Amino acid sequence: MKWIKSQWTKKIGPPVFSLLLTMIYDFFKQNPFLSTIIEIVKWVGNTIIFILNYEIKVWWILCVIIAIVIVIIFINLRKWEIFKPDFCNYKKDRFKDWKWRWDWKYYSNSRKWDIISLIAYCPKCDTQLIDHSNVYEQEYRCPRCKYNARSVNCEDPIDVKAIIFDNIEKKKYNK
Repeated sequence: MKWIKSQWTKKIGPPVFSLLLTMIYDFFKQNPFLSTIIEIVKWVGNTIIFILNYEIKVWWILCVIIAIVIVIIFINLRKWEIFKPDFCNYKKDRFKDWKWRWDWKYYSNSRKWDIISLIAYCPKCDTQLIDHSNVYEQEYRCPRCKYNARSVNCEDPIDVKAIIFDNIEKKKYNK
């Protein structure tokens, strides 16, 4: 009984069975041997010739090509929405005294995920800090409680990004 479940039986069995049924059909209808199969082959050949000789307008081809491109683009866009990596749920954390929140974006040209909208929050009242940094020094202020942090007390967003990526690499993050 193992031969029934083998791959050979599954692949070769149906065509052989169909050939036997065709031979039995021809026998009972008193047709020449394999005439049904010959008719099927002729029909397939005539259909292929008809399709190849069919007059096709160029704009039909262009419409089909445009439709295929749109479907491919849609599938690729959906693929990245569906298959987000696990770390994309990691969107907030606390580093030293400050709470940070961010979002993720996939850049298809470099095929990498990157942090966008990295925002610091006040350590006292949890309000979004306003960045007043310039070339010479970093400065963050809280619009609510007037908390103010300058250079030494500020956490550098570049360092925070590096820590976030390190946490992901070492799997030291909460979702």
